[in-house]
Amino acid sequence: LLALLLSMEAKDLKELPVCKGERSSWEVCSFIYEDGSKYSGSWKEGKMNGEGTYIYRDGGTYVGDWKDNKKEGDGTYTYNDGDKYVGDWKKGQKDVFGSYRWNN
Repeated sequence: LLALLLSMEAKDLKELPVCKGERSSWEVCSFIYEDGSKYSGSWKEGKMNGEGTYIYRDGGTYVGDWKDNKKEGDGTYTYNDGDKYVGDWKKGQKDVFGSYRWNN
């Protein structure tokens, strides 16, 4: 699933089914939040868990692993200016092991 999500552009994420029913029953689907941000990927007990892509309102995008609604494990955050952080995440924060790539 992660390889598929990494190869997809943001416009392609609409291909996952829209999350319906009770949040605790969601498995792999897309959900659009009230602020316009969007998560497409795996869910467990109503929380982002496993592999997924989150598109933030400002245009930033995170593609990678999640645990209990927080970035956890391998992932890439692409800022709206094209800069990227690629590496490990712990409890929603960048970890020691990673690299920052400037767009210019």
